[in-house]
Formats: sequence, C-alpha cells, structure tokens
Amino acid sequence: MQDILAARPLRVPTLVVHGLFDQEDNFGGIAAYRSLESKDVDNTQVHLVVGPWSHGQSQREGSELGALQWNADTSLWFRENVLLPFWNLHLKG
Repeated sequence: MQDILAARPLRVPTLVVHGLFDQEDNFGGIAAYRSLESKDVDNTQVHLVVGPWSHGQSQREGSELGALQWNADTSLWFRENVLLPFWNLHLKG
C-alpha cells in the first residue's frame, strides 16, 4: 500500500487518524502518514492525529480503554475540535 500511495501525486487534504491501541493494525496509520507525507512538498496537505483509542474508537465513546479511565471523552473532543474543523475547512464552500 505504501508504494501505491507514494507513487501518486498528492492533491487532496488528508487527515490520517491513528489509535495507539489499535489491535487490528498498530502501524498502518503511521505507515500511511509517512508515505503520504513524503509527497506533501508544501507540508500543508497531510495531517496526523494519534489518540488513545482502539480500532475505530475515535468514532465512538472514548472515555475509557478497558480498565483505563480517561478524565474526558477523548473521541468526542477529537471529533468536535479536530475532525469537524478539518472537514469545515476543506469540504465547505
């Protein structure tokens, strides 16, 4: 996958979301970011978010991870303060 991503010109703003506790693929988000970032010559198109989440937890309730309890819903904070502004900037208007 890295070779395919790196071979194409980068034209679309991209937000790579990675969970530190992703049991499905603990390195995929980082690998995708590294491949895409190499094509971002102006350093404006590719962005990386790393959160304390399991696979897909950034889109669900995120105040805990098994026995670990956070003081806030980190997933909700991410969606309201990072994801929505990113979408608003690049998809509206």
